[in-house]
Amino acid sequence: MMTGILTSVQLGHYGILAAVLFCIGLSGSFLGKRDISRLMSLMLMLNAVCLLLAVFSVQHSDAAGQAMVVLIMLTGVIELAAGFIIITKAGEGKEEESAENNLHS
Repeated sequence: MMTGILTSVQLGHYGILAAVLFCIGLSGSFLGKRDISRLMSLMLMLNAVCLLLAVFSVQHSDAAGQAMVVLIMLTGVIELAAGFIIITKAGEGKEEESAENNLHS
């Protein structure tokens, strides 16, 4: 079922979509002002690469590429969760310091 959908769209279209997603993620990582937006941009770039890997895997009828995509996505989610935790913990300390400074003023 999935093979029919992937083969009805040409391989070049997936390449263009992945390139557009990667460029959006690249510009977001350079132009993003907040750390969370940079992490999300990096995840978008990772998803663009995973899209191409999955398409080439289906195109060549090789399940190893799809298994690698699952591992890459799992690693990316864990990495993103750890980054969110670090960013929120660092932000909590700054909020407490500014609240204490406002009380003492």
